[in-house]
Parts: sequence; C-alpha cells; structure tokens
Amino acid sequence: KDHVDATYKAGLYLKKGLGTNIDLDEAAVYLKKSSEMGCLDSKLELAEMLYDGVGVIKSPATGAVFLREVYRAGSKEQQDKAKAVWGARESTEDPDVGYNYD
Repeated sequence: KDHVDATYKAGLYLKKGLGTNIDLDEAAVYLKKSSEMGCLDSKLELAEMLYDGVGVIKSPATGAVFLREVYRAGSKEQQDKAKAVWGARESTEDPDVGYNYD
C-alpha cells in the first residue's frame, strides 16, 4: 500500500509541479504504474491527461474507462471528482449513462 501511495504522489507532484518542476511525461509514467496497482486517485488524474492528451497520447475512450471504474468503485469524493471530470468533457452528466458493462 505504501508503495502505491508513494508512486501516486510522485506522479501527482510531477503533474502539478508540487515541490518540483512540472514533467507531464514522467507524471504519466508514475500515474500509470500506480493505477495498474489499483489506485483510483491515479486513475482520476490519468483520465484527465488521457482526455486532454497531456503527457500521453490522447485517448478519451481510455479516459472514460478509468472514470467509469472510479465512479463504480470509488468513495463519494472520488465519484464526485469523476463526475466533474466527465461532465467537463462528455455530453451526459453521469459516467454510467449509455455504457454497456456486459
């Protein structure tokens, strides 16, 4: 768990320039690693990057998958952030609308 949190924080700090220079390419590497370890906060950050093509190759479809995962499994705070990210980029308010999970 500590390794996942440290990896997430490294990615977040690099993405936002907290205590270091902004390095979006390196931020994406760390956020991807921690998202693969199940960190939902990393998936939120990475989803934004994927939607906008910042530090990664633009892939709104993959960003949407991450947001749906967070929306379905995250805390209320994470769900609210996922909805906000989604709402700023999609035509529906709810990440679950129009998605077939089967």
